[in-house]
This record gives sequence, C-alpha cells and structure tokens, in this order.
Amino acid sequence: MMLLGRLAILAAVLGSVLLVRRYPGHRTVIGVYVVGTLFLPEYGAAEYIEGVPRPIGVALIKLTKENAVGIGLVAGSVLFDARRWLAARPRWFDLPMLAWCGGAVVTALANSLVYDDPISGYVPVGAGPVSRVLAVLDYSDLYEGLVQAAEVTLAWGLPYLLARLYVTDAAKLRDLVLAVVIGAAAYAPLCLLETAVSPQLHRWVYGFHQHEFGQSIRFSGYRPMVFMEHGLAVGFWMVAGAVAAVWLRANGALGVIPLPGGRRVSGLWVAVGLGLVAVACKSTGALVLGAVALAALFASRAAGRSLPIALVLCAAPAYCLVRTQGVWDVNQALALVDSAVGADRAQSLEFRFQNESVLVARALERPIVGWGGWGRSRVYDEYGRATTVADGMWIIVLGKRGIIGLVTLGVVLIMPVALVLVRHGARLWTDPAAAPTAAAAAVLAVYSIDCVLNAMFNPVYVLVLGALVALRRDAPAPAPPADAPAGRWRVKPARPVSRLLRRPRRA
Repeated sequence: MMLLGRLAILAAVLGSVLLVRRYPGHRTVIGVYVVGTLFLPEYGAAEYIEGVPRPIGVALIKLTKENAVGIGLVAGSVLFDARRWLAARPRWFDLPMLAWCGGAVVTALANSLVYDDPISGYVPVGAGPVSRVLAVLDYSDLYEGLVQAAEVTLAWGLPYLLARLYVTDAAKLRDLVLAVVIGAAAYAPLCLLETAVSPQLHRWVYGFHQHEFGQSIRFSGYRPMVFMEHGLAVGFWMVAGAVAAVWLRANGALGVIPLPGGRRVSGLWVAVGLGLVAVACKSTGALVLGAVALAALFASRAAGRSLPIALVLCAAPAYCLVRTQGVWDVNQALALVDSAVGADRAQSLEFRFQNESVLVARALERPIVGWGGWGRSRVYDEYGRATTVADGMWIIVLGKRGIIGLVTLGVVLIMPVALVLVRHGARLWTDPAAAPTAAAAAVLAVYSIDCVLNAMFNPVYVLVLGALVALRRDAPAPAPPADAPAGRWRVKPARPVSRLLRRPRRA
C-alpha cells in the first residue's frame, strides 16, 4: 500500500508536465495545485511522527506533494510554454519572496562565520580535494542552509512564481477563488465520513496515518484529516471555502452551479453546506478566524472602507511583537477561552503559551538571523531530549531564521493584501465584480493569523498571494497570446515566426 503513495507522487510530476503541454493556461495550474493538495499522500510529518514514511529524496529535493506538483508544473511550463518566461519581468514586490526563499543561506553563513559554530570535524583520510570539499559541505551549516533554501523555494517560491505567470488578472483570480470553493465542496462528504468513522481515508488508500491519531479526537468525536497533514489544515481549508462561498453569494457572484448529469445546485446551499461542514470539522481556531473574516468583510462593505480588513491584517504582527517583548499577560486570554470554550481548550492554549515563552527566550539568544538548522533552536534536557513543542509557524521561523526571517515572512503574507486594499480602495466593497478579490484578501488576512497559531502550510494560499500581489484595479487590454502575463508584468509582443524565418530579398 505504501508503494502506491510513492507512485502517486511520481505520477503527479509526470502528469503535471503532460497537462501543461496539453492545456497551457491558468486553469491547469490552479486545478493541479488544488487537486494535488487535496488528494496526494501527505509526508509532511515524516521527521517527527513515527510510522510516517519519508518521501522520495533526490539530492536536496524531497518529493512531497507540494514539491512534486510545483516541479511538474514548472518543468512543463519551461518546456512547452516558454513564451511566458521570456515575456515576464520581475517587479519590486517580488523581492520579499526572493529574500524568504534564500534567507536560510544567510543564516547558515552567519552561524558559521559570526557565531563561530563548528563547521566540520570529519574529513576522510586520504581524500582528494573534491571529496574534502564535499565532506566539509555535508557536515556544515552551509549545507543545511542550502537544504532549507531548496525546501522553501520548492514549497513557497514555485507556487508564487506560477501565480505571477498564470493568475494575472481579476478574472483568473476569480477562477482560483472558485477552485477553493469547489475543492472545499469536494472535501465535504469525505470530512463527514471521517467525523463518523474516524480519520481512516489516508490509511485505506496509502497505507499509513499521516499524523498522530490521538490529535484527531475532539469533543467526544473525531476531527477529519482526509489527505492533509492535520485536522487543523482541513478545518482552515473548509473555513476558507465557506468564507469565499458566503461572500460570493452575498455579492451575487455565486449563482447556480452545474453538476454532472445536467443537475444544478444553488450557490446558497453550497455556502450553507460548507459552513455546516466547517463546524463539523471541530477546529475551534479556524471557526473563530472564519467568523472574523466574514465580520470584517461585511463591516467593510457597510462602511465602504477597508479599515476592518486592515485591522485584521495587523493582528499577527501585533501578537508577535508583544510575545517577543513579554509585555502581554496571557492569563486574561486563558480565562476568556476557559469561559467561552471550556477548560480543555484553555489547557491546550496554556501549554502553547508556556512552550512559546521558552522558545522565545531561546530564539532571542541569536535574535538577528536565528539558530539555523540541526534543531539548535529547540530546548533539551540533560539527556538530549527535546522539552519544547513549537506549534506556530512564527515561533519556528523566529528560532530558525531570527527577526530578519520573521519580518520577511510577515511581509510575504501581509504585503499582497495591503497592496490590494490600497489599489482598489472602496471598489472592493461597492463593485460585485471585485467580490472574489475581497474574499481572497480576507482569507489571506486570517491565514496570517493562523500562521501564528499553527504551522499548516498550503501552497494554494501561496497561489492566492502571488495572484494578489500584482493585481491592478484596471487590467490592461489583452495582448496576444490571450493567456499571456498581464498586470504588473511587462509583456513585449513577440514577432511573428514567419517574419523571423523570411529570407531577405536580393537587391
């Protein structure tokens, strides 16, 4: 059974290449990422969960489902749709993603040179110059930095780049938002199945549980995981789909949806159904974030201003600031959660706060560039066993990449939404055609908060931020080819092939 998962990953790479060759366009990129994220096997917990097999590794590359899909799409695009790469021009707002992808190398060099960490004490006896260099590199911080940079580039950089190349205007962004809604609708019956029989689909299909089974038990029932890394990832996905469906329906952008067999279903029932399934997923934090997103959307429409969304956007940086400075008394939050949700959730939150406090103190020993890899940002007892658990993406990044890395990640997540709010202004709340853009901005805003609470990466959200970052209010007139990059990409019309091949006339 486990062999099926590896074959599915390899098939995803080849299938992505072939799909781009046959259907070169934004819908292929969107569809492959959504389907791959939802249904390919999950190897994300292989490093710390016993029983999860390690993914296929080639050099510095681990073929997880995110990497496999991205590699296949980029390879297919370069081979069969090279016109986009020739026409594309980077812009200033691409710099944060570039810095985020390559920042691990800076941390590695700083740890080796500034902090004088040991680089390597192992060199083979009688080794030649090449073998000596490879041995030093293999046991050095630089090697770990290159590995981390490759992982971040594959997971974050590729979907961002593909979004910049393919999801280049408001109409294509609408297709992306609708794909999230359709993906959530496709997950709905699977989520209901696992709430009844427990998370088993991944084991039935691929032969192993993708995470600890005990973490799927919630409120005397089960929290579905389906084919994602954790129930938290599924919960936020369903909430994102529900938020988008509700907002699109409220603005008349989600009418009747055709089904196979000539049947149709009202968008109202889709929105209501996704909301109910999101509640059934038993992810309290995701439900709260979904309620915040909808409240901010409707408040912005009522006020005709983007201030509510902007306030939501400030929540994650504010939390990171007060936690690193130690100026916030968490007991008030614990008392509020205890009275609103129950003692069980309050104890879980208290455990999270306690671990964060210890990890923040450890991270601030090297505050600028972080500790890098090799698990040095964690805290251990005298027997070498880790005594802390890092849940939030923010504390993981602060420990590994320092304040520079944390600020870079914050800019990557927040800047696209901020640019949309500035460029579009009140049009987001008065023009129904801008409803998909507003929904995407709201989902990304609360996803930045979810990255404070959890570390559930999803490349589809990176597609969204890559589409938002260059989205302009007034799209330019389309130029051939019809699906070529637009927006902030500067496109130069290609010369006809007949003119390039025409022989010069003789005098």
